[in-house]
Amino acid sequence: MLTATKKVNVKNRTLEGFNEADMEWGLEQFESTPSTALYSDDKNKTSRKLSELTRNDRGSLFEYNVAKKIQRYTGIDCDVTNNVGSCDIKMYYKRRKIRIEVKSALITQNGQYLFQGVQPEKAEFFVFVRIDPRHGPLYDVATSSEVRYYVTETNSISCQRTRFYKGEMVLKTLSDWIQAYV
Repeated sequence: MLTATKKVNVKNRTLEGFNEADMEWGLEQFESTPSTALYSDDKNKTSRKLSELTRNDRGSLFEYNVAKKIQRYTGIDCDVTNNVGSCDIKMYYKRRKIRIEVKSALITQNGQYLFQGVQPEKAEFFVFVRIDPRHGPLYDVATSSEVRYYVTETNSISCQRTRFYKGEMVLKTLSDWIQAYV
């Protein structure tokens, strides 16, 4: 019968005297612990604002940001493609078209950045943007051959706070890359 009741043995399964006020106090404590707020104004306002954007919006923002930095420091024309399936940026240098893919990631609770949708065949260079909770966006550049070696079957690359997967990928800062390759 659906309406029949069954007696449940609750002995040793409850906390005596635990009430609604205790629950509210516990929730307050949980919500105020720093680990639940990875991104906050206290740490870095820019990082917090970036963490609130959707993955697509954040990606588009960094595509334009990287193209602008390259143009500003080198004077070389860059086009943001806005195309799904194509590279993110096309840079025209000495009659050559250089394809650049930009990937950004937020840090997770376990201290990892996970860059998704990494396809080495899409570009010659990859700009990885880690949104650090305390320091803001951190830019690293790798070649497609380096990325090809480290990308997983799921087209992702993971990174801890200070080093990329396997710790051996040779990365340049964006300004070092601009000086070395342009």
